[in-house]
Amino acid sequence: RYDDAARWLAARGYRSTVDYLANATQMVLESTSLLPHANAGALYPHELAQLRTSTASQGMMLESVAVLAAHRLAPDKAVARRLATLHAAGDLAIPFTTGLLVGIGESRRHRLDALAAIAAAHARFGHVHEVIIQNFRPKPGTAMAHASPPRDEEYRWTIAVARLLLADDVHLQAPPNLSDDPTRLLDA
Repeated sequence: RYDDAARWLAARGYRSTVDYLANATQMVLESTSLLPHANAGALYPHELAQLRTSTASQGMMLESVAVLAAHRLAPDKAVARRLATLHAAGDLAIPFTTGLLVGIGESRRHRLDALAAIAAAHARFGHVHEVIIQNFRPKPGTAMAHASPPRDEEYRWTIAVARLLLADDVHLQAPPNLSDDPTRLLDA
């Protein structure tokens, strides 16, 4: 799909980006006291297993269970593909971080459904150790540069609902660097 990247990887002896990442995480594991965490997107079971040997945990944002215009040109963001990755990680007993992206065109119902899907995967496999509830922030030069961020009330509502729906052993994070007043997130 990305010919330049494939050529660069092949010239260095790598079959894929995951192969390159597995090598990099193995080097970190062997050369430092750090425990690598890989967040490589929607992966297939064999790719998750390959990274499992050199990572302490892995992650991928579910983002939403809605079919959204924001994801129309991103096949790796297809809901079925992301849920398959979440479940495959559980089947492989990989400690996993996932989460939602609030404000990309989804509804409250979509957010409830996404949180329920994460909670169900964790109930089945016990592998979700952290859920990130992240608010969308438009970035210059992107397709959504002129989109509006979610209202603070919607963001805080989603955090509050996540607290209610997720198991007590699942850590919840709301990135403070993406909010104008992060102290308000504590009340959610």
